[in-house]
Amino acid sequence: MSTNQGGYTAPSNLDKNGWITPPTVPDPENLPEPVGWTLWVRPYPVIQDTKNTSILMPEQDINFMSYVCNVGRVVSIGPCCWTRPEHRNKEGKQFDWAAIGDFIGYPKNAGSRRKYKGVSYVVLVDDELNDILRDPQIFDDDLYTLDIPQEHLEKYNTIYNKKETK
Repeated sequence: MSTNQGGYTAPSNLDKNGWITPPTVPDPENLPEPVGWTLWVRPYPVIQDTKNTSILMPEQDINFMSYVCNVGRVVSIGPCCWTRPEHRNKEGKQFDWAAIGDFIGYPKNAGSRRKYKGVSYVVLVDDELNDILRDPQIFDDDLYTLDIPQEHLEKYNTIYNKKETK
């Protein structure tokens, strides 16, 4: 006797890349506005870096890296993000952790997955960000990289071209 009788069956492999919309597809207009402490993030897929190596990674390794390396671009921010007392600096001033266009890292199981007009997004709570990435190509391994076109870095990332002051 089958226990699933027409219900949902989870896929047997970890293929998050299959869920993520390719970066060549533009963001749709009129994205939904997040409410409260939520923000919308556009995830980017992991691909094999064939420029720096002739070693071919198995598909399951690429899928695993895509599963654990969650990097996305902030596309909209709710009105209450980072307004709680614990988000203030020592002087009591509010500190916005991220801006629209910033590339961020977030935990693998964080947020809710959404498709809006055929484009994949993750809806996160403001506390679910791990880091803001000046250069989202954070990997030390030459075998895989994120599929982020250079024009996305230049167009969207608010901190990519900033000069560091000492």
